Amino acid sequence: MQSDGYEAKIPAIKVKLVSTHGAGDEFIGALAAELARGATLERAVNSGNEAAARLVSSPEA
Repeated sequence: MQSDGYEAKIPAIKVKLVSTHGAGDEFIGALAAELARGATLERAVNSGNEAAARLVSSPEA
């Protein structure tokens, strides 16, 4: 990720995969919510990763 010359590597979170259904939507939703709260881009990406990791490792409802 790079913004104004700053670069950060955000590692994937290792989880036991159950389903990838909705992972992108979950990631973007969490990312957007954090940015709307005023979080840094790096924090927002981490939040998106965490939310998507929880989703893909949870049994479908």
